[in-house]
Amino acid sequence: MSAPSSPITVHEADAGKTIDLVVTQELNVHLPYTAGTGYSWSASPAPSLLKFSGSSTMQRAQIPGSSGEERLTFIATAPGTETLNLVYARPWEKDKAPAKSFTLTVAISGS
Repeated sequence: MSAPSSPITVHEADAGKTIDLVVTQELNVHLPYTAGTGYSWSASPAPSLLKFSGSSTMQRAQIPGSSGEERLTFIATAPGTETLNLVYARPWEKDKAPAKSFTLTVAISGS
């Protein structure tokens, strides 16, 4: 049995790129976040080949309006290719366009 592959981390500058993963490999997406605004990053629609395993925020200061980073983690679950679409929006504003978006193509191999 081979050792698990190292996690891959991407940032806002990686938008539009294609990332290669293997099944069970972790993908960490680090995107800009502003505290106290109600905005957060989420996948829309939910990916079928990647399992969302959680998010966290890292703030430079603990005050509303301070900038930081939201970190979303996904695990590759099956081989194939899919587009990961993330949107930066307020969850309660269903009819409003997201403030930002991030798209990444993910190619997953079986091993």
